[in-house]
Amino acid sequence: MIRAIYLLSFFKNNEPRFVDLSDTFGYISYMKYFRYFRYFGYFGLLRILQIHQIHQTLRILQILQILRDTSDTSDTSG
Repeated sequence: MIRAIYLLSFFKNNEPRFVDLSDTFGYISYMKYFRYFRYFGYFGLLRILQIHQIHQTLRILQILQILRDTSDTSDTSG
C-alpha cells in the first residue's frame, strides 16, 4: 500500500517535521491523533485532519480514474 508522508507547516528546533499518516491498510489509526495532539496542539491536529481529508479525496479520484481508464480500454477492445 502507498504510505503517505506529509511535510506539515509545523517546526520543532527549526527542522521540518514529517508525519506518516497512513498505515499498511490505508486507513488512519486514531490513536496516532492523540500522539500528534501532544506535539502539535489543537490547531496542529486540525491541520493533520485537513491534510488527511485531502489525501483521501485524491485517492478516491485516483481510483475513479483507474476505473474509467479500464472501462475505456474494454470498450475499445470490444
